[in-house]
Amino acid sequence: RLYEAITNEDWDAAIAAVASAPTEARTWVVRHHPDGTIMWRFLPLHSACARQPPAALVSALLDAYRPAAATCDDQGLYPLHYAAGNQASSAVVKTLLLNHPAATSAADPTGLLPLHYLAKWGP
Repeated sequence: RLYEAITNEDWDAAIAAVASAPTEARTWVVRHHPDGTIMWRFLPLHSACARQPPAALVSALLDAYRPAAATCDDQGLYPLHYAAGNQASSAVVKTLLLNHPAATSAADPTGLLPLHYLAKWGP
């Protein structure tokens, strides 16, 4: 329910889903190739941060599962990378920074930092 609300960008439903089933915030969403290998793997926070979420949803996800801010997806990206590269609000970026400041110095597999994402794709 949470992941569906996030992919539909139904932010009120996503916030309600976290409130009613907070364990969904720690559930990995995984898609596999036909041969069984992982195509992609991320937490709801990663997915939300790729879609310009409201700060209230990011806060709710972190209240439900604080380690999400410090967790990389299968590509080595933190939620901060997604937020910085997808024009998230300054409130969302600040929330992520306060919860895992070390993500600012974490390079993606190509060597880009979240700051590079902001410079290239940010607001």
